Amino acid sequence: RTSAHLTMKTYCKRSASPLAIAYLSVWYPSSHALSTGQVSRRSSLYTWNGQQEIGWVVERRVQGDDNNNDAASPDDDIHKYLEVSVGIHKEDDNDEITTVEIRTSGDGGVSSSLWPSALAASILLRRPKMRHALVDKDVLELGSGLGLAGLVAASAPTKSCTLTDKAEDSLELLPRTIERNALSERQVSSRPLDWKDEATYGEGKADVVIGADLAYYFFLLRPLMDASRASMKDDSGLL
Repeated sequence: RTSAHLTMKTYCKRSASPLAIAYLSVWYPSSHALSTGQVSRRSSLYTWNGQQEIGWVVERRVQGDDNNNDAASPDDDIHKYLEVSVGIHKEDDNDEITTVEIRTSGDGGVSSSLWPSALAASILLRRPKMRHALVDKDVLELGSGLGLAGLVAASAPTKSCTLTDKAEDSLELLPRTIERNALSERQVSSRPLDWKDEATYGEGKADVVIGADLAYYFFLLRPLMDASRASMKDDSGLL
């Protein structure tokens, strides 16, 4: 049993000061056990003082191919989907839960599993006040990766939700995840967006732009802010 504590930071639109609000505790089973569906992995987001669990995420490998059939082709890895349940605690002890299935690459790379930041972001986006703020809004996610945060946001339900990324493997997997969860009817879509290439920004504007743990290097901050600003309506918000 090991724990990874992740400091989440939120930024007020009119303030330059970040506010640390929570940390994430993750129990990691062996990689083989998780990849073959033998066990699940649970992550919990706590208040900063550690006294209250805000919510949780449970990941479990499930079988199935890309056509929602139980049987996969002989050359396919039948455990490429993650069933992800995101829960928020309620006062009556009946958790509110959103469950989606995420297509992964299964090759052990960055697109084969969910990053801790995506887990924490999905919990925060599942909170009632956040869901209320997203209802009937046009949402765009930057750096979607496997798309968990965007899918949870879309369940508010949003008016539309666009998942974007630059990585080819993510862009290949996201449409399969959308189809798997029958989300195209909810106006959930995916497309390429390179922060450094204005030609990929697109014409559509979003009410809310979301992202989690996006800029690993300082030189990405300016392109990230340029892409965010170009994607936002005049009265929109950045999360």
